[in-house]
Amino acid sequence: VAKVAKTSPGHLKAERDEPPKPSEAFQFGILVHAATLEAETFADRVIEIPESAAKVADWRKATIKKATKNFACEHCEHDIQKGDENYVLSTKRCHVECIGKAPADTFRDALVDLEARGLLVGTTAAELDTERGSAWFHVDRTRFLAKPSQLRTIERIRAALADHVIEGTDLSALELLQSGRREISGYSCLDFCDVAIRCDSLHVDGVPELSRALGWPASVGIVADLKTSDTADVGRWPFHCRDFLYDLQAAFYCDIAEAIEGRPFRFVWVVVEKTAPFAVGVFGASAEDHETGRALYRPALAALDEATTSGEWPLYTRRPIETTTAKRRK
Repeated sequence: VAKVAKTSPGHLKAERDEPPKPSEAFQFGILVHAATLEAETFADRVIEIPESAAKVADWRKATIKKATKNFACEHCEHDIQKGDENYVLSTKRCHVECIGKAPADTFRDALVDLEARGLLVGTTAAELDTERGSAWFHVDRTRFLAKPSQLRTIERIRAALADHVIEGTDLSALELLQSGRREISGYSCLDFCDVAIRCDSLHVDGVPELSRALGWPASVGIVADLKTSDTADVGRWPFHCRDFLYDLQAAFYCDIAEAIEGRPFRFVWVVVEKTAPFAVGVFGASAEDHETGRALYRPALAALDEATTSGEWPLYTRRPIETTTAKRRK
């Protein structure tokens, strides 16, 4: 729905027909969610991969030849003298005794290990070796690939969430996320369309102390959503909501939750910065956010329903339109 609201039904169809490979930022977001919301199983499901996927010279394919002139050894400071036997790999050369210093291609070895364990789907280690950035896309869906630096950052994020006690409550941001029904899916009919949501943390009975702190009725249910962001500053967060249509998400999720559970819901973002100092903010979606979100998702649902029914997936309008350049910042 958000894709249609941002662009058009045609863009959504193109994405379905040829799904884009997940970006590193998207992958990292998945890792943070899994480590926070599925903490009990995360350690058993994560597979550590080398920091870099860059290829290194495969010295196992080197041959021994006699040098026809002096060459510089790749792995020591001394020359290979004319007539000396040396390992040759393309334009690279090294002393026979230096071959043990050649760096291993740890990423390739990791791919081979994944294949041996039956964790690669629809490909082989040899095929992936030519397009290493696709490894995440082909690993078994029950597992996560993570670099050492990502795992260190995730630990700091979890610690920051645990240390952030929400003012006016006894709850930490981490406890708020983990005390609800985590990664729960819901299905309903909204505006005559079949719809589905997947909540990070659903509190059907509400979180009374958090609602009181936000000035909401204590009886409302709460949908809490974890966001990794460049900033957790309350002054800048509304602009992120605007740019990424997060108000659409808030209204969509809460309206579906209400349709399923028969009680009103309010939406809370738990925002944590992706870099040090990993500041945390807990922001509730306002009633105005719910209204602007509905104004976004309802036309998008109607457009999606029309495209699905007719089989025509329009892009932007074909009408010629006169436009005015947006005002420049001074």
